[in-house]
Amino acid sequence: MNSNDMKNIIVLFVASIIVLNLSSCKSKPKFDFNYEMVCQYPGPKNTYFLKVYTYGKDEVDAIKKAKYSAIHGVLFKGVNGGNCTSKPAICQKSYAENQKYFDNFFSSGAYLQFVNVSNDYSIPAEDRVKTPNGLKIGVMVSINYESLKKEMEKQGYSLKLDGIF
Repeated sequence: MNSNDMKNIIVLFVASIIVLNLSSCKSKPKFDFNYEMVCQYPGPKNTYFLKVYTYGKDEVDAIKKAKYSAIHGVLFKGVNGGNCTSKPAICQKSYAENQKYFDNFFSSGAYLQFVNVSNDYSIPAEDRVKTPNGLKIGVMVSINYESLKKEMEKQGYSLKLDGIF
């Protein structure tokens, strides 16, 4: 075997190891649902005002995460706390059970039609904490609960309660 053959074998071996290492890496989840949520008060026409505490690399990132975290919370945890009447989670199944649909629901921005940020870019100092990894902020978010519930019923992820009682 000459030196060129040996070099080719080494390059092939190293390339194989790199490919195997890359293929064994787990992909990072698309959405970070690290948040805390408390219902502040009910609004008109089945809307809820929620305070969502979330983390981001900066304020814009944290506000974006607060929007989809609020929707996630209403869908999978329910509305609790504060001056609100508790509402159960809208979805009867977990995110993981319907991951393809919900990944698309969030990445396409479809969730944005059900959420509004009430205090965009006017976050009080007490709702802003610097952390080693960025910023934790509390954002007031308005959720159109009834419209979101109807959409999930239409998609088959929530039970329709009209005819049960």
